Amino acid sequence: MEKQVTIAEYSSWSSAQIARGKLESEGIPCVLLNTAMNSLYGGSFTTIVIRVPEEAAPHAMAILADIDLGDGPMYL
Repeated sequence: MEKQVTIAEYSSWSSAQIARGKLESEGIPCVLLNTAMNSLYGGSFTTIVIRVPEEAAPHAMAILADIDLGDGPMYL
């Protein structure tokens, strides 16, 4: 099994889906993970993490840098 790495996080599920579609249309397989994180004030918010095979990460990040979804990605 190939190693997966996180390349970006989105606060909007729809933006993460668009990013996933763009990556997959370029032949890069990816996985979206939904993670809940606690804020400093006791509430929670959700981020959507995009993971790709490690060897595809540089190309995937370049692809995402070329699209503007308004809310991200928040690169790690």
